[in-house]
Amino acid sequence: MNFNFNTNVFNSVISTFKHMIYQSYNSLQIVECSEHLSAIERKHLSASMLCTLHMSRICNVVDYLLNSEDDSREQTLESFEIENLIEEIVCRFESAVSNYSPVSIDLSTKLKDTNSILLSKSHFELVILNLLYCCVKTKPDGNPIPVKISISVTENKNDIVFHIRDNNKSLDIEEINTAFWDSASSFESIDGWSFATLIALSLRVAQKSTKEMNGSLIYTPLKHGNRYDIHLPKLVNTPTYMMCSPVPYVPTYSYYNEFFADLKLEHILRKIISCFEEETEGINL
Repeated sequence: MNFNFNTNVFNSVISTFKHMIYQSYNSLQIVECSEHLSAIERKHLSASMLCTLHMSRICNVVDYLLNSEDDSREQTLESFEIENLIEEIVCRFESAVSNYSPVSIDLSTKLKDTNSILLSKSHFELVILNLLYCCVKTKPDGNPIPVKISISVTENKNDIVFHIRDNNKSLDIEEINTAFWDSASSFESIDGWSFATLIALSLRVAQKSTKEMNGSLIYTPLKHGNRYDIHLPKLVNTPTYMMCSPVPYVPTYSYYNEFFADLKLEHILRKIISCFEEETEGINL
């Protein structure tokens, strides 16, 4: 897939797609309020709604990656208590995926001198949620496996380091190479919207968001799983008048709804196929 054409035209197309997706989702929400839908019809409706959310995520990802300009100056910086921040993100993540993706999370913090961090909430969410997506995403030819995720927070002289480990299948080296292109706007290696593409794009967004917070993202393959280390600076250059006390974390709910929509979609489609097989059992089609 090659995007060698006018970026302004492409941005206009993406904007149009976003508007159409928004209108489609709103229409489906109206249909959802009907009292006359059967159980199977509601499953089909839910699948359609999740498709629009997943399409919205893809549009937002491509739009973000094609914007090669560093938007770090547009970040809204807020101070968060680190332990509370990561606990609330994990809680919301578990709530979003636990009904259709078997996952357990072990969380720990090992901080000696620092208990708060100044960062852009939206950028940090992009990093963490994209990596958690990679942790729980399985290849389409396999059933969801019980995923164990370990998240810990440590510090060194200059950085706060967020460590994420999982026991999912180790990523292919090709997927990693595709993710960490030299150019954020390079899409030449994309071959449809395959499993490898979704993982590569998720990692690429996480990497770009980390860089825009003046941090770094390191991936390490494990014998049985994957490890991601996010280094974010302790000291952030900001005017004195912007310094403030830590604020409570409030999730960006649209992120959580979009990020894991395709996981829930796979779960619902399996149920629809199962229902169809039960209804047609013994019938010669």
